[in-house]
Amino acid sequence: EEAWTTRYPDQGSVHLLEWPDIPKGWADPAMLMVWKDVRLLRDFIVGEVEPLRRAKTIRSSLEAKVELKVKHDFRERVFNEADMAELAIVASASLSSDRLPDNHPIGFEATVTPSTDHKCGRCWRLLPEVTEDGALCGRCTDVVAGLDSRAGADQ
Repeated sequence: EEAWTTRYPDQGSVHLLEWPDIPKGWADPAMLMVWKDVRLLRDFIVGEVEPLRRAKTIRSSLEAKVELKVKHDFRERVFNEADMAELAIVASASLSSDRLPDNHPIGFEATVTPSTDHKCGRCWRLLPEVTEDGALCGRCTDVVAGLDSRAGADQ
């Protein structure tokens, strides 16, 4: 609300606006399937992390290191499409070199362990590039410096 009224001071509350109509030509059935699978994998990871959090092995999902085994087709369609650590809100999510058979009932398995990496002082993720708790990761260093780490350009 604050951002909206700062940008558009004469347009009223953003919460009273109607959603815009999306052109039908923007529909991408293949991308919808990818994101359906991404959400399925994310829900699975969250379910695997939660017992460690409840047992107080970790305090937050951001302290979880997740290693995934996935079916070949799942690896090709989904994992390369998204940063699972960001989407699942965990310290890291990596793919095991072991693959599951194509007839695996759900398509993935996970091993979750506490991360031993240090915590970034800005995003709070535990990452290998952070040299001590409170130091910044590369992405946060770029953000604080005003750089877009995806493009490497000034904002």
